[in-house]
Amino acid sequence: MPVSAGQSNSARLVLFACEQRIESDAQALEELALAAGYVLRVVPLPCSSALEPAIVLRAFEEGVDAIEVLACRPEICRLGDGSRRAARRMSRTNVILAATGIGANRLLFRDGEGSQGAAAALAELIETARVAGPSPLRKGLPGPER
Repeated sequence: MPVSAGQSNSARLVLFACEQRIESDAQALEELALAAGYVLRVVPLPCSSALEPAIVLRAFEEGVDAIEVLACRPEICRLGDGSRRAARRMSRTNVILAATGIGANRLLFRDGEGSQGAAAALAELIETARVAGPSPLRKGLPGPER
């Protein structure tokens, strides 16, 4: 998830989303984030349960400031319990983020239970990044600080 040199000062966000959960196209969400001063990468997943904690941790290692995982509603999950598996994995990942000092508040998980669409989830992700501030791991990355 490298970010180009021209984007080194922008807050970086990642939205991992179940393909069933994204009702807007990724480009529109990325443009909304950019208009708010954030660089967003939308990563569609065939199922949110395919997202391994190592992938999330790697994104933070590369300087991402906040991540949101959007799973489908459990009752429409193609794999039956994919949303629940994803929730357990992200819960364990939050424990790791808290223990390492990155901060569990930087990882959000939504299972589609509410009426929240992708644009509303993006607004929540932006607010999370604003409150949390720059990732403590960005200090070691090349380029100017935020």
